[in-house]
Amino acid sequence: MKSLNLKLMTLAATLAIAATTASAQVSLRAKVPFSFEVNGTYVGPAGNYAVNRQGDAWIFTNQETRHKALAVAVVRPESLRTDKAKMVFDCLGNHCTLRTIQTGGGDIGAEWPARRQSKSETGEVARRVIVNLTPSAE
Repeated sequence: MKSLNLKLMTLAATLAIAATTASAQVSLRAKVPFSFEVNGTYVGPAGNYAVNRQGDAWIFTNQETRHKALAVAVVRPESLRTDKAKMVFDCLGNHCTLRTIQTGGGDIGAEWPARRQSKSETGEVARRVIVNLTPSAE
């Protein structure tokens, strides 16, 4: 119950932040070839995703299932004007975690902390996977 209350409070705070920064919206899309999580929250299976930023909140929408997941940026790195938009994942075996969104064009992106390895994963080598983002026509 405490977990549900915490999630609801986080969502309410995120929506309040998003409402005050509605002009700071970014709409992108990506074809992610594996299931993934962001900041400890499962987003969804492999598929085509709409990736939208509203303030510090990032909304991931699976285009096939319409399932949505929300993650609040921990760090807000600014990209260079020459940077390409991309998502950077750390993967251990079949488990991938989104670490960074680089929006490109000098806009603000997002960064999340590395996921802690479980005892069974200790010693496994993580691989970094980059998925390109393209502007969305929303």
